[in-house]
Amino acid sequence: MDQLAEWAHQWDMQLNISKTKVMLFGAPNQSLDVTVQGRPVEQVIHFKYLGVWLDEHVAFEEQADYAASKATKAFSKVARLIDGRKGISPQIGIMLYKCLVRPHLEFAVSSWACMKESSLQILERVQSRCLRTVLGAKAHAAADAVDAIANVVPFRIRLQQICTLEYARIMQRHGNCKIRLMMEESCLIRQTFTPMSYVKHQARSLYFTENVAVKEVHNSTMADILDDVPVTRLDVVGEGSSLRCSGLLVDRVESFIESHRKQSVICFTDAATSEAGVGMCSAAAIILPPDTEAKEIEVFEVIPRITDSIEAEITAIVVALEAALELLRSSTDSVKKDKVIILSDCKSAVTTVIQRPHLSDYHEIIQRLRFSLQALKSKEVAVSVGWIPGHSGIVYNESADLAAKTALEKATVVSDGSVSLPVCKRLVAKQVNRRWQQRWTRSVTGRVSYSFIPQAGRTSFLPRDRCIAVSYVRLLLDDTTLKDHMYRSGLADSRQCDCGLGVEDAFHFFFRCPAHDANRSRLFRKI
Repeated sequence: MDQLAEWAHQWDMQLNISKTKVMLFGAPNQSLDVTVQGRPVEQVIHFKYLGVWLDEHVAFEEQADYAASKATKAFSKVARLIDGRKGISPQIGIMLYKCLVRPHLEFAVSSWACMKESSLQILERVQSRCLRTVLGAKAHAAADAVDAIANVVPFRIRLQQICTLEYARIMQRHGNCKIRLMMEESCLIRQTFTPMSYVKHQARSLYFTENVAVKEVHNSTMADILDDVPVTRLDVVGEGSSLRCSGLLVDRVESFIESHRKQSVICFTDAATSEAGVGMCSAAAIILPPDTEAKEIEVFEVIPRITDSIEAEITAIVVALEAALELLRSSTDSVKKDKVIILSDCKSAVTTVIQRPHLSDYHEIIQRLRFSLQALKSKEVAVSVGWIPGHSGIVYNESADLAAKTALEKATVVSDGSVSLPVCKRLVAKQVNRRWQQRWTRSVTGRVSYSFIPQAGRTSFLPRDRCIAVSYVRLLLDDTTLKDHMYRSGLADSRQCDCGLGVEDAFHFFFRCPAHDANRSRLFRKI
């Protein structure tokens, strides 16, 4: 400590001894005698560091209480916008919860996720209480049912997701990175999780196994940045317009081809994935030679590893550029072709090809893209990329789609077990939905809600009018002010309806009770 003080003094800094504290982790009730230049340093049992409360037991009870109090205070501002059945709609309330409240519960949570079960339950109760208020549900409404109706991942599963993604970000670093080495060497101490060992445990239990790894992060070289070739964007069908008729879209694309084909090489690209959005992928392109009498060229490529649809679409564009480059090299036509036009139905791929971020997670295919662009530039050929709607009857786009699907059907087993960070995020999100679905299916509460919403993770339709939305939510929860529900809660003497024709439940109220015949007739006429 004295050496630290001398070093600070050497650089014209001075340690504030009154703000300096000492804490001994893992050995409570032991005192330390620490001094700085003869002045004693106070020993504490807990201390707030970078927004997180640390304690000598590494139990993070204070931090859990602190996060719960911060989230509760933040939600009190949202609650001012709600007054029973008046105020903001549940959809807006859910958005405000995700933006303003949940970040307090999740702040640096991967560093203190190894909290006690009692602390975790405190945070779960905070989320449930906030969502009940937003939805207008009663205080005893089932937490699992409230999560399903609001389409908010249960906090326990959300915690696993955050830990898994944090593990992926750390393991994405280079092998000699200190934080990665610490993660690899982390283990249990006295049969107790350390923060890093808990993150690793959650990651392996949720997604990562011994056969799955994250690709290391890649930084582009200075030559890549300086030698980049610009790619222009084309507006083929009017992206900003409200054109929806597929016949008009096809006419615009065909007229575009007629006006550009003789001077350009036009390529239509598409990709296919084995599962929705992520999995084994293939890319294909249809090349239209400048010679209108020449036959279209079909090229494809199968990606031998798990990836996502965006990388597959970028690969299709690269395959098209490589095929166009080969076509121009082998062409004997004396008329010079000064442009290659790529038409893709993926806006994200088009944006990535144009911007080419230097820290892209798709660096391998981006590197191939740069090489093709530089080769075309050397031949004085410009490249333009445009978006066209998919599955709209555009012949060449449908041909590219069919070629990609056919190539994927003939593909062999995946050979590479490493995945990029975007692919990892999608795979983890899928696994989170599976965990949530298992929890929702096996839950012993909210079974009536489950009969209405059997699939977790699906957005529920909630009316914009808050009064109507609250009634709708309580019907889903089977917890309304009807006598059948009130009797079950001990708030009514009988389940019988005042009309005397049966039990006053939801079915009787909507379809049987004669007291509401007029309203029922108006409803049926509108339907």
